[in-house]
Amino acid sequence: MVNLTNEMALKREEWEFANPNLDDTSKKAEVYKGTVLNVYSIAYSNTDIPCLKVDGGYISASKNFSAESSESNKTNIVTDAASTGSNNVINSTNEKKSASSIENDKQASASISTRESVEKSESTDTGTYNQRKTEVSKTKQSQMVTVASAVDLSKYYTTNSGEIVALTDIKLYSEVGLKNVIKIISAGSLLKTQSVEYASGYPRFKVSGGYITANRSFVVQPTSNIANYYTTNTGQIASLTDIHVYSDVALTRLVRTVSAGTLLKVQCIEYISGYPRYKLADGYITANKSFVVQPVSSINNYYTSNPGDILTSKVTHLYSDIDLTNIIKKVPAGAVYKVEKVQYSTSGYPRFKVSGGFISANKSIVAMYKESSNTEKANKVVALAKTKIGDPYTQSPSGRLGPNSFDCSGFVYYVYKTALGIVLPGTTTITEESAGKEVSLNALKPGDLLFYGTRGNTYHVGIYEGNGIMVHAATPEEGVKETAIKYYEPSFARRILN
Repeated sequence: MVNLTNEMALKREEWEFANPNLDDTSKKAEVYKGTVLNVYSIAYSNTDIPCLKVDGGYISASKNFSAESSESNKTNIVTDAASTGSNNVINSTNEKKSASSIENDKQASASISTRESVEKSESTDTGTYNQRKTEVSKTKQSQMVTVASAVDLSKYYTTNSGEIVALTDIKLYSEVGLKNVIKIISAGSLLKTQSVEYASGYPRFKVSGGYITANRSFVVQPTSNIANYYTTNTGQIASLTDIHVYSDVALTRLVRTVSAGTLLKVQCIEYISGYPRYKLADGYITANKSFVVQPVSSINNYYTSNPGDILTSKVTHLYSDIDLTNIIKKVPAGAVYKVEKVQYSTSGYPRFKVSGGFISANKSIVAMYKESSNTEKANKVVALAKTKIGDPYTQSPSGRLGPNSFDCSGFVYYVYKTALGIVLPGTTTITEESAGKEVSLNALKPGDLLFYGTRGNTYHVGIYEGNGIMVHAATPEEGVKETAIKYYEPSFARRILN
């Protein structure tokens, strides 16, 4: 018997046996569908049925279990040998190929340069394989047996890792022979693989909805820790730490350094050795979740760059942590903070790092602050307040917040929210006492809130418009009016616009 060093792929689950009789008592281990085995020789059972000698034992030589050869009219080894009751293995006359035919196959294979031609070649059932013939001697008889086709399996994946990535745009087919295109799968797509199946000796990946090639030129098995990386492109990515941009996908040639908190536009995802990278306009960055984060889908509602100074437009909080879970203190509307930098939480939310902690970067909570614009803002507040002079006073819950009737606290709440988008902390005089910061009655500016009564128990509030005049919702008889504060002196004042 001549030893063979060929490969055979299983088309279905099979048992490996300890001896050529392949009986139940000699079962060793189950070998799974898609497994590629080294075949060393042909062996025979006590009843002269052929089997294959492989690593660790023996398996059936039936084509129902091992990968089919390239010619469709070759004889099924087990069936023919068993039915004749002899040692002969019947072979088709089509097994023979001329030297010129083999050379033509080699040239045709070498000319394949594109995905389309590779997939077309793989789906062809005839005329594309070289065959190896081994002379097997048993009981003084000689048989010619074809053991494996000449498919170069080193160019293909033959085991299922559970996931595969498209290196280029590839086709999804409805059949394992790669026929009947269903759709195009984009480069960079991460796919769940169900199994490896074979057609004409070529391995395919079975995925949801169909089959794809297992050719290493077009797909790659991702790194085993792929869960630590982003595998989809949302169009933007933010740096959690200072990271590098490289000119090459292997991340070896440094282009520049990107500061933590930078929002970057991503063109696509590319892979190298199973590792995903983000492609930017000028290079590549890692897709590792320890260094970058995909921002929230509502990122347009947040500031993503450092405005320098911010003004709180409503009551918020200062937190000790970037996830905004541990409150340090309550921050009233109108507070101004200098922003040190923008940082992102691991869930993709941008935060403002300020002295002492973190504040949300949500545009509904904070606004960009410019000292030179305070006068303009105060003018807007006063201008709107004066347009309401003559409107009626009411304490009705449905009418006290405007827009056409007010009580005193509802009036100042309405004016600041409508004129500047600043939401005061509540709609009563007591809750509004915490807005902004306290200022001296000798240093009043337009827009300041004037309170009457003791702190924590105030009963009236109005808006200072300048020149010793306050505009306020006075009484049910007077409605909204202007009053000289020298005749109605306030107890203390709070400045919303700092």
